[in-house]
Amino acid sequence: MNGTGEHNPAGLARTVWDQEKQAYKFPSLKENLSADVVVIGAGISGLSIAYNLSKQGKKVVVLEGRSRGSGQTGRTTAHLMMWNDDYYHQVEKQFGADVMSRVADSHRTAIDFVENTVATEGISCEFKRTDGYLFPQSDSKVDMEMIDKELDAANRAGLIGVRKVDLGGQHTVGGIREALLFPDCADFQPLHYLNGLADAIVNKYGGRIFEHSQVMQTKGNKVTTTDDFTVEAPNVVLATNSPIHHNLAIHSRQEPYRSYVVGLRIPEEGFKEGQYWDTAMPYHYVRREGNILVVGGEDHHTGVKPKEYEDKFKKLEEWARSRWTKAGDVVFEPIDMLHLIGKDPLNDFQGGATYYVATADSGQGMTGGTLAGIIIADQILGKDNPFSKIYSPSRRPPVSMNTLEELVSVGMTVTKGLGENLNPLYLQDIEDMKPCSGAVVQKGVEKVAVYVDEKGEKHTYSALCPHMGCVVQWNPNEGTFDCPCHGSHFDRYGNVINGPARANLKPVKLGFFGTKKAS
Repeated sequence: MNGTGEHNPAGLARTVWDQEKQAYKFPSLKENLSADVVVIGAGISGLSIAYNLSKQGKKVVVLEGRSRGSGQTGRTTAHLMMWNDDYYHQVEKQFGADVMSRVADSHRTAIDFVENTVATEGISCEFKRTDGYLFPQSDSKVDMEMIDKELDAANRAGLIGVRKVDLGGQHTVGGIREALLFPDCADFQPLHYLNGLADAIVNKYGGRIFEHSQVMQTKGNKVTTTDDFTVEAPNVVLATNSPIHHNLAIHSRQEPYRSYVVGLRIPEEGFKEGQYWDTAMPYHYVRREGNILVVGGEDHHTGVKPKEYEDKFKKLEEWARSRWTKAGDVVFEPIDMLHLIGKDPLNDFQGGATYYVATADSGQGMTGGTLAGIIIADQILGKDNPFSKIYSPSRRPPVSMNTLEELVSVGMTVTKGLGENLNPLYLQDIEDMKPCSGAVVQKGVEKVAVYVDEKGEKHTYSALCPHMGCVVQWNPNEGTFDCPCHGSHFDRYGNVINGPARANLKPVKLGFFGTKKAS
């Protein structure tokens, strides 16, 4: 129980990968340590980096605030894709043919790495190669031309196996006829893979992993947890999805989005094996895990106001059923397209340590996280890596209308989120709130996040995100409080479940508000 009286950390989700069962396995940090490298975050990026470095004899310490895989790795749809979901023809237009070819090669390298690691370490994670299919959302001229453009670009990128196919239009392929086939993609069970990496790091290569060890401060070569224990290292890796610092050189170059996933039962004969991605914006992505059809999509910017939400799960379910007609019961982005992996652009100001970041996976977290493990490990080991330059956080964004529009959008989002501190909010009478609902309300000059549990008890917290002070918003689809500025998520009880925030929402006493006293 990790000495905490808890078997499982707060905020785990019920997913097809059983994230809710991802209990603590490793101890909390209870002493001061030194190491060659300290990695913050035990998702696929953090553990891939730790694995590669510990395998090469580096003294590595991993600090995880909850349990390994408790963040986005445990919520992914787990596509290892040869396709780049920002489109190869768009990457070529923005960066040129050479960068496009390197991006394609990096996808191949990441999938090969996972396959080789599974074999080397004997990890049982259901890894298998599969075909991927990019299909037009409609038979409109625009969508069909997009498919043709992507085929030509993929071939120029060296993906010579990519070709146009006719899938036949049966219910097993979602009614799809014309599509692009991307061979050599892969499926796997991400948490089983992550657990295998963790075991190899600790038991085979001498690394150390500490769970329930939330980092509260990074200063120079010293990393400090909430229990006031420290790890000193000349290399610090921020592998926390969105880096847990205030570095606007990173945060201003990515825009936080929320994606949704539903799982529907489907018989084996109701689905042709493969990965499926459409050309919608935002796009849908589908694969199968056992007898579950795993469907993702319906992305939107993090932290929109509750009245702006749609029932994303219902929309995903309806879309999936319209295509895979045998589906049964429901069972449960960077601004310039490329990942940001490598040395922190503000290393000159870090004071005594070299910092590295792994972020901006653009919806391809399993591929990007694996690449981070390869690229950052090579940089720390002093090795050349063919992908370091194209994914460098210090690269200059290409000058284009798309990039400029996204930069303006990010700036407006942050300004709006901070501006909520100054604007009065609609004063909701919380006595009218239904059980299992949340809201952000005004109490004097304070913004208060309120959750009413199934028994009617009210739980109240400061609505200011601990990262940079933006006002969080209630997400009725997920039952979370989400920050619009940089993408932090907090569960209904105020626990941080996704960075860059390091701390939970601060509990506050709401006092008399309406006719009854709130907790």
